[in-house]
Amino acid sequence: MVVFGSADKKNEAYNEDCIVPRVQAGGGGVTMWGVFHHGETYDLHIVDGNLDQYQYLQIIEEQLLPRARLTFGHNFVLIIC
Repeated sequence: MVVFGSADKKNEAYNEDCIVPRVQAGGGGVTMWGVFHHGETYDLHIVDGNLDQYQYLQIIEEQLLPRARLTFGHNFVLIIC
């Protein structure tokens, strides 16, 4: 097995007994969104499926804005880049 680019034996890196299967892309995943501020943490929001622009805005409206208004009132600026 190759560890950090070195092999114990010549050509061991290509021996099927030494290959560990991996999924690098398309293997699924989990998207989470959370809020933390000044030592406080809030619930973690788990996104079902891929996060699109509509889900993102829904999370901002339902998760971020209410907490920001509780903390700062209406004296804050939200910049989404």
